[in-house]
Amino acid sequence: MLERETGAGSGAAQLKALPTVPLDGVEGHELATPLATILTWDRGGVSYVLAGSVKPSVAESAARSLR
Repeated sequence: MLERETGAGSGAAQLKALPTVPLDGVEGHELATPLATILTWDRGGVSYVLAGSVKPSVAESAARSLR
């Protein structure tokens, strides 16, 4: 789990090109591979990145639980 002020840092544009997933009212971007899943989303002026060696459904559930 990484969080930072929205718009901070480089690479944000590339992450926005990933497929989208709904995360309780916000749009997330997901990169799912056989080895790991990475999710990014913005909420309340903060950008979040969640990554783990888990299936997409597990990562999405974890992301939804962060409020």
